[in-house]
Amino acid sequence: MKILLVAQWVKLPGFEGAASHHTEFANALVKEGVKVHILVSSCEKEIAGAKVHNAGGKLPRPLLSYASSGRIEKICRDEKIDVIHKRMDPGSGFSVFAAKKAGVPIVAEINFNPFSFEKRGSFLLDVVKPAVQHLPRVMWAKYFLPKADAVVCVSESVVESLARHGVRNAICIPNGVNIEKFRGAAEKGEKLKEKLKIEGEVIAIVGGLGPRHGLEGIMKCAKEMEDEFPNARFVIIGGVERYREHVERMKKIAPSNVMFVGKVSEGELPAYLGMADVCLAPFKEAMNKEEPYGFCPIKILQYMGAGKAVVASRLPWIEEILEEGRNAILFGNENGIGEGKMRKWGREVDGRGIGMREAIERLLRDKKLRERMGKENERKANEKYSWRAVAKEYIRVYGKLIKERKE
Repeated sequence: MKILLVAQWVKLPGFEGAASHHTEFANALVKEGVKVHILVSSCEKEIAGAKVHNAGGKLPRPLLSYASSGRIEKICRDEKIDVIHKRMDPGSGFSVFAAKKAGVPIVAEINFNPFSFEKRGSFLLDVVKPAVQHLPRVMWAKYFLPKADAVVCVSESVVESLARHGVRNAICIPNGVNIEKFRGAAEKGEKLKEKLKIEGEVIAIVGGLGPRHGLEGIMKCAKEMEDEFPNARFVIIGGVERYREHVERMKKIAPSNVMFVGKVSEGELPAYLGMADVCLAPFKEAMNKEEPYGFCPIKILQYMGAGKAVVASRLPWIEEILEEGRNAILFGNENGIGEGKMRKWGREVDGRGIGMREAIERLLRDKKLRERMGKENERKANEKYSWRAVAKEYIRVYGKLIKERKE
């Protein structure tokens, strides 16, 4: 079986979730005996056992999608590709026509709700952009997605959103995590903690660190916790170029117990998460609550793979992964920080009505609870969210399409 993964604007190697997704997913497919080709923005010839083809150029997504159609057809012919697997969003779609010309079935993978918009704090981005882009996105869902042979979403939330807009044949296969990479993370973390001279508790977050990732709330929590947890450190890992100005603003308001470490390599990440006592996933919701983001955050799956307790926003698409009181504390979501006072904690941990700070403090004070949640996360990651399990789900989809094409 030969598969072509297409995500022309994703840069490999890279730190963002999209880059990690494609690298780890390709590697998992290779381990299952699949021959993988990737069309991305990269100068590498091979990554994770897959042959890499450079999409080239720095064009806007729609133009790059159109310009690379011929490249897709050529790769399909030259390499005798069986299935195209396209990371699809409203900025792309021309790959479906390239697939038809090449006579190859195509899987459209949807990683977020295409009808959601992020609040950025400007009239242009918060008012003009949604108004201008809504109709093209509706047309994209109506005319491009039905041309795909299969539509796969990373969350049930996205499946439901697409169904509201007429796409009713979508299925859900979540993102994954490289389980092997995070084995022994705690031991690596202890060494790194000594190297960084951190004596107290560690609260960590990893990711692109954009406006929706709740950094303002984390700065507020860090400031409020300085006196009660004087040795604790909030370790902020990652950041991408398009959010650089936002991160710089956060650095200016960060209290002394916050440490920005910037980007780290994929090889270094397990150690950084390994030294954490609590891992964070606060999210500001999309502007229209009727159209939630619907992500399957790779950061949460990485926390789980590292065996860590998680504090996250209480949002429907996060609750598909995390269960209140079992492997996480979910806080009421308002601007990514939560609100309200802590309830009394009964036998079941219930974060309803509390904020992010109270949830963090609860876990810092209860080592047994942290360990129990961490073990449950590790078990769940192994059983459901390993990239190998995800690859097997997709291979079943590919196999069905190949069989149908032959018939």
